[in-house]
Parts: sequence; structure tokens; C-alpha cells
Amino acid sequence: MMHDLSLQNCRIIDGTGNPWYYANIGIREGKIATILRNRVPEATHHLDVKKDVVCPGFINPHGHLGRFLHEDPVVRQSIMQGVTLECTGNCGMAMHTMTQDYRDYLQKFSLVSLSWLSLAEWRKAMMETGIGLNVAPFIGFGTIRASIMGHEGEGGEQFHPTSQQMEEMLQLVHQGMCDGAFGLTVGLSYQVQRNASTSEIIALTRLVTKHGGVFMAHDRGGETAMTEFIDICQKTPIPGCLAHATLASDPVALAQFKVARQRGVEIYFDLYPWIHGSGKNLAFWIFGHQLMKQRDPQAWRFWNIRDFKESLFRKTVEMLKDPTEWQQIKATALAREQQLNSENDKRRDQLEQEKLSYNTWIFFSASNSSLKRIYIEYILSFYNIPGCLSRG
Repeated sequence: MMHDLSLQNCRIIDGTGNPWYYANIGIREGKIATILRNRVPEATHHLDVKKDVVCPGFINPHGHLGRFLHEDPVVRQSIMQGVTLECTGNCGMAMHTMTQDYRDYLQKFSLVSLSWLSLAEWRKAMMETGIGLNVAPFIGFGTIRASIMGHEGEGGEQFHPTSQQMEEMLQLVHQGMCDGAFGLTVGLSYQVQRNASTSEIIALTRLVTKHGGVFMAHDRGGETAMTEFIDICQKTPIPGCLAHATLASDPVALAQFKVARQRGVEIYFDLYPWIHGSGKNLAFWIFGHQLMKQRDPQAWRFWNIRDFKESLFRKTVEMLKDPTEWQQIKATALAREQQLNSENDKRRDQLEQEKLSYNTWIFFSASNSSLKRIYIEYILSFYNIPGCLSRG
């Protein structure tokens, strides 16, 4: 039986968890048709892979190429590493399922024209362009919230959407799920999203789960981050994945995670495949954040560097060569980081106080002992506090 291509001397890892083994592979019409241990499949072309590994393509559950797919559809950085499927729209940042106003905002940072609003329109545009791998698109909470409530300083800084704004966010999520989104992502330490309460997120995830979707979460940070993630997944309920988790350095959060799994909450996590955490490149941290705040169209160029010959990067290099300039740049970046951390801590405290005040009001408004007992049990479970109450 003739094949288009035979791969010889392959070390095969089949993805099932079985040990690797040597064999030869026959490919016909772009698909594996034959795997033979003892002979080479008849083929038009032959390639000796010299005992290199042949395996199924890798899945990247947490990537950000979706923001640049319309500019860089080949995505060599992924396919050259064997990645054949990426989840897009992570950390609440998607390039679709948005309003016209939000598209106009994104257009300022794009090198090409954005001609879509919905996921269906985005998919059509990407298919017409042609892309280098498969994608599993997610709806981005940040995109949804900013589309309806505006950016911070324009309404997005508010903790509570109006009933009309909530309804409009639900409509966008419904549209995205009907268009084939795999679920909803959040980035709760980022602008606009960091102002949302847990109950706001649960309202959206409950709609997502009705469509069979899942939840991908970049958590809020702080001591209660794991509690909030578990709470969302348990109350919705929805399968949840904690994005780029740092559980190895947080034994308390890891214990919370394990206990939640044991009591039936369907949660998972993904990890960086390297030792140190990653938060954009150094150039973006030093320059891009400030440019993004100013809505400078150059901001994302630091995030997705492809050509260091661009005048923007040559100018940046010259700035970094100047010791005085560098000290000023570094001091500004460090001050911005401290300010960001302080703002996030204050915001988390405010949201927590709102939640506690609301809970206390409910408790003292309860007129009968059975309701109070149920509420106390809820508080204990919410904060993962072991305890029991007598019936007396």
C-alpha cells in the first residue's frame, strides 16, 4: 500500500502514557495511516528522523496568541515547538464578542483593520486569512466588562454594574457561547476585571455552564484568591482551571485545592513549563504598561516583538544605553509596580469588606435560628474553616 510519506526510525510517544517505542510511520493524505515496527512503509517520499521523538501535537491551554493572530497567522513560535492547539482569549482578554466602542479601542493598537465584533465573525476572518494551528476560542471577561461598562475612569472602575449593564454582559456571553466559545476566562488582577465582585462573575459563569462551557481563571491574587476561585466553581457549578498556578510555593492554597477536589468541586490547574514565572517581557513591563495607559498605539509592539529593526526598538536601545536614562526608567517601573500592588491590595480589601458587610447584614436580618444556622455553615464553608454546629 503506497503512502505519500514514510518516517523512519521514529521514537514514538503516543500520548496514552505508555512508554516510548521505535517504529516507522506511513502517512497518507496528511494522516497517519500505518505504524510498522519491522519494515518501512512503501511511500513516494522517505524521511529518516534518526530516533527523534514523534508524538501528538501539544495543547497549550494558556497562551495569548489570539490577540495577534490577525497580524501573525503563521504563529511559528508555537508550531516550531510542536504546539498544534492553543486556547485563546486567556486572562479575560479576547479579540471578539465585543461592542463597536471596544473594537475602536483595540483598533488603536492593531497594525491591520479589525472587521469583526462577534466570535463567528472573528472565526470567519481567521479562516479566510489561514492560520498555522488549531484554536479553542474563549470569551474574555475583561473584553465583556470594558465593552459594557467602559474602561477604568469611564465606568469600569465601579464594583457593581447596573441591572441593565449586567443584562447586556449576559447577552454578550450568550452570543459568544452560541457562536461556539469553549467558555469564559478572567484575569482578576487586571484593569476593569479587578473591580468585579465574585457574585458578578458567578452570574456570568452560570450562563456559560448552561452551554456546557468551562472557566479559566487568572486569580485575583492575595490570601483569598484560591477561596474565590473555588467558590466560583462550586457555586456555579462549573469545571474550572486555575491558570499558571503557583501552588508549589503556596502550601495553604495547595491544601485548599486538594480539599475542594476531595469534596467534589471539579477544578484543575495548569503550570508554566519552566522554573520562573512569566509576565510579559521586560520591554513591555518597562515601557508598554505606561504606553497602554496612555492608549498609545505603540504599546503592544513591545508585547509582540517581531522585528528589532523597527525604529521604536532602536530608539529604546539607545535610551537603555544611557546610564542616567536607565536609572530613571528603572525607578519609574519599580514605582509603578509598587503602586499597582498597593492599588490591588486596597481594591481586594474593599471588595472583601463589601462582602463581609453584606453577609453581616443578612445574618442579623435573619429572624429565625434555622436561617442563622444555615448562614453560619455557609460562612464556615466559604472560608474553608473546619467546624461543626450543634443543633441546640
